[in-house]
Amino acid sequence: MDEIIKFLWKFLRLKMTGSVTVEGSWIMSICLLLIGMGILLGYRIYDQSVDYVLNDIPQVEVVRNFRIATTVRDLIDQQ
Repeated sequence: MDEIIKFLWKFLRLKMTGSVTVEGSWIMSICLLLIGMGILLGYRIYDQSVDYVLNDIPQVEVVRNFRIATTVRDLIDQQ
């Protein structure tokens, strides 16, 4: 346990150079940009799918199709 504490203490006392922090800021900004783009893409896909479901899918006449199917089946069974 003491070894872990000593290692953490040494790690925390290290001083990083300026280039590491600049590179880290670039990496973080790119990661946040990608995450934001992923979230916006998800909203866009959701919006398009809702629009498709509400406007583009033709109405299915379930009752009418069921009645036609049962009528055809009855006609076939009678023969």
